[in-house]
Amino acid sequence: MRSCLHIALFVWMALWVNCLSAQKGKADRLYRKIAFAKAAPLYEKALAKKDDPLRLERLADCYWQLGNMKKAEQCYAKLSENPEAGVGVLYRYAQTLKSGGKYEEAQSWFRTYAEKAGKPEEGECLAASCRKAEDLRQDSARYEISTLPFNSPWSDICPVIYRNGIVFTSNRPHGNFLKATSSLDNAPFYDLFYVKPDPLTTYTEPEFLPGRLNTRYHDGPAAFSEAQHIAYLTRSNLSRGRVRRDVQKVNHMGIFRSKLVANRWVALDALPFNSEDYSTAHPSLDKDEITLYFSSDMPGGFGGKDLYVTTWTDSGWTPAENLGSEVNTEGNEVFPSIHTDGTLYFASTGHAGLGGLDVFSAVKASGHWGKVRNLGYPINTSWDDFGLVWKSSNSGGYFSSNRPGGRGDDDIYYVERKAYLFGKVVSDRDEKPLSGIEVRILGQNGDTSLYASNLRGEFDHPIRHGERYRLLITSDRFKPLTFDISTRGIPVSDDIRAEFRMISEASFNLFIQVTESGTGNPIAQAMVVLEGDRKREIRLDNKGQWKGELPLGIDFTGNISADGFEDSEIKFTTRDIEGTVEYVIERSLERRKVTAKPPQGAFVATRTTNSDTPVPARDFTGPRISVTGTVTDPQGNPVAGARIRGTEWWGQATTGQSRTDAQGNYKIEFPVKKTHAVAVDAPGFKPGRRKEAAGREWGKSDALTISFQLEAPASGDLLVQVPYFKGQDQMGLFAYKDLDEMADWIAVNPGWVLELEGLAEPGWATSRAQDLAARRAAAGQKYLLGKGVPASSLVVLPASTPQSSSVYGLNVRIRKAEKQ
Repeated sequence: MRSCLHIALFVWMALWVNCLSAQKGKADRLYRKIAFAKAAPLYEKALAKKDDPLRLERLADCYWQLGNMKKAEQCYAKLSENPEAGVGVLYRYAQTLKSGGKYEEAQSWFRTYAEKAGKPEEGECLAASCRKAEDLRQDSARYEISTLPFNSPWSDICPVIYRNGIVFTSNRPHGNFLKATSSLDNAPFYDLFYVKPDPLTTYTEPEFLPGRLNTRYHDGPAAFSEAQHIAYLTRSNLSRGRVRRDVQKVNHMGIFRSKLVANRWVALDALPFNSEDYSTAHPSLDKDEITLYFSSDMPGGFGGKDLYVTTWTDSGWTPAENLGSEVNTEGNEVFPSIHTDGTLYFASTGHAGLGGLDVFSAVKASGHWGKVRNLGYPINTSWDDFGLVWKSSNSGGYFSSNRPGGRGDDDIYYVERKAYLFGKVVSDRDEKPLSGIEVRILGQNGDTSLYASNLRGEFDHPIRHGERYRLLITSDRFKPLTFDISTRGIPVSDDIRAEFRMISEASFNLFIQVTESGTGNPIAQAMVVLEGDRKREIRLDNKGQWKGELPLGIDFTGNISADGFEDSEIKFTTRDIEGTVEYVIERSLERRKVTAKPPQGAFVATRTTNSDTPVPARDFTGPRISVTGTVTDPQGNPVAGARIRGTEWWGQATTGQSRTDAQGNYKIEFPVKKTHAVAVDAPGFKPGRRKEAAGREWGKSDALTISFQLEAPASGDLLVQVPYFKGQDQMGLFAYKDLDEMADWIAVNPGWVLELEGLAEPGWATSRAQDLAARRAAAGQKYLLGKGVPASSLVVLPASTPQSSSVYGLNVRIRKAEKQ
């Protein structure tokens, strides 16, 4: 910025120029008096005649102090070519590069500075701030910035809310009022002006505040009590109208209090912590009206200017308390603004930003200030951005900046903070986030926006006050969801957070048929009692049948009973269901006069289909075999949460499911009338191949142990070779089971792609072989799509012919999915 920091920061240069050797000439005398605006052209004229590194450095410092970073950068660039350039030159050169948005160059020079200064850690920290600046510079739709009509060609800064309008600080000329000029930049001192919104012209013409707030010297920025009858303002440190100076002949800034009497500001009282030796400036009054925040370069700080707080008590103002290292840095922290919600906003050159002054925020909790947050672009730029103040509603506010495109040295901008709808899409079954869900948002004005939920199931959309929105949430895997949201009656800037639960397209349809053992006659009006999420009492019809849909994610137990017959227990689960499951229980009940031992448990096979036609499954009754084991990784570590699935060895029916515990152990039971198999899949591992679990082992033991050691997947791995009937595109006996395992695996490993390679028999004509191989790959692709595998997770490779006559059908390989 070219003018605003003069109010607060112009003093420090005067403190070190005396350390330089005495110089001759008018430019050097003006420089020592910190009259930089007058000294700069004289240095330029002298340097045009003769090179002088010392005067070039002083010219660079003049531009630095005047906020002309472009010219300062040019001077520091020449100085940096000298191997003997001082660390101060290197540091300021890096800062000017950063202010100009040249972040990569700035990183390099910050490291050069730190190496020469012997502060490598500081160099890396400064370089990191440049990298962060590149991230902060990314556009943010959160804020909308607009210029204001009352800006002038002069410097207009530091707006504060006052009487339904704003009071701001400006060094613009005002009528016939004679205003002194600053020796620093030869510009007029600052005064306080007032504007308010006007329905015809947007804002009224700026008014000069009446009374004793404005003097011939610096006046402003200011802060006002809620009743707006007490003002605290920054001004040149005066005593009885005379300028107070330190031993270096420098007039520092102070904070003064004034009261409003008869609509005029009177009684300017100096606050007790003002001093002739340092500045206090930029007051901001908390809502309790007894807590005052301000900026000062008083001794004992962290460097430059720090933020302080003081409280009014019956005994007067408490000693100024530094806000601490959470807020203050070795740079400058200035222009604090405490909002009614307790958030502190301030400008800083010390925290990581985009360059120059950036606006930051911090919130106090449990007596400590939390993490300082950069408000990012577009509030902050590589130029100076400062003096942010929000309206009480938080919906909009004002700030100052010297960014390009303004009308004067510094301008005041209006910032509007948009409200957002933050949505999260989850499954109604397990409340896990769902990614890739399509969200279409329709506004009442006809606007349509389309989003996809991220890996955390989240999406966001800007919303306007007083409008209604309709959300259409769709997915191939879930039932469509329509949701209406209204912003009427909520605060303008309040966000809306909503969770949307998607109901799975999967369904579990139970069919029960109960007959008499021996005759096969239906048992009419038999009773079925189910215990799960709740107790269900189901009365069968006169045909001994019942069909209905049950909720997912439940373990069910129960029994079937009828007068004159022995009861029969039933047990099944609706967990891990995908697609439509037709679950069939066919049970024959023995009459009570029969003394034969009843079956020892039962299990009914299931099958998933995309058809509306029920798929018959077999009812296994009789003794069961217990299978236990452990699932580990290649290093022998347990794999928790792996899914164990049992199937018929010669069919598709699922006969049992389980998951490993924290130690990688599992237990699963099977009926033993048939031979069964066990398979395992877990995220991040190749699937464990089927292993025989019963059959020929039965009779030797009523329990088996089957363990798996899973391997990490790698691109190009062949997971399975799917057999097809010779000369046909129909899959063989094990094909469906193989592809079911592939569908299960890709569901828990979405970062991978299944590659389908059709294989024809060797010796066939090329065209015929390619056609058959392509049809085999297409058949496999169609089946997997029907199992719910996304099309994006399937890739059909060119057809090929194997060399071996015993291998033909379909190869399924994997590769890592490309990042979008």
